[in-house]
Amino acid sequence: MRESSTYQAILDERQEEVALRGARKFLLKKIGEIRFGPPDPSTEAAIQAIDDLARLEWIGDRLLTATTWQDLLATP
Repeated sequence: MRESSTYQAILDERQEEVALRGARKFLLKKIGEIRFGPPDPSTEAAIQAIDDLARLEWIGDRLLTATTWQDLLATP
């Protein structure tokens, strides 16, 4: 089964999703730090808890218009 092309495609897709999620969190945190300063512990925990790609995209869109970490992370 592990040699099947379908299984390999699923693994590749999952690895890509994990990498993409990690990159977005990294970019979110780095750009957020430039705009708002270092996150406090509760903000850091909120960033690490984001696991929905749609929400990450929504937050990414708001990076240039939000005025604080709280504003950025507010649930739509």
